[in-house]
Amino acid sequence: MNVWVFDIESTGLNAGFGWPLCTSFVPLFNARKSEVRTFRLDSYPEYKKSPWDDRPLVKDIIDFQKDIEVLVSHNGVWFDIQMLNTWAVLQKKWMNLNTKHIDTYRWARKQMRNGGRSLDALLTYFQTPTQKTKLKPLEWRKAATGNAEAFEYIVKHNIHDV
Repeated sequence: MNVWVFDIESTGLNAGFGWPLCTSFVPLFNARKSEVRTFRLDSYPEYKKSPWDDRPLVKDIIDFQKDIEVLVSHNGVWFDIQMLNTWAVLQKKWMNLNTKHIDTYRWARKQMRNGGRSLDALLTYFQTPTQKTKLKPLEWRKAATGNAEAFEYIVKHNIHDV
């Protein structure tokens, strides 16, 4: 089965005022670091001239996910999917509506009473070897304005989340 975990990082929590910085996908089964697919806004030629122009990035994200059978995310139903669809609709594109989606936040909300439903709370509760990276709001602001070092921090955070 073609199952991928994904996460997006953006400049804001509203797609109308923010834009995507990066999106990472990792296959759930037989995953190796080399299989992580990260789409970065700063990797497109348009970025240097128009760092807010997310059209090529959004197109590539939508095209990549179209053949995925199952997407797994944390709060993806209420955030990631809605953000991507809001950006994609301007290009007359849409997330694959036939893709099954497993949202770990929704699962935890219905099934768990462990003191929190954030990704950090779940990783801590299950004592996973991988833990969340610290959120540094200033790094998001710097990345949104083209700071290369901050952009690297955001990408590493994004990959770590998947």
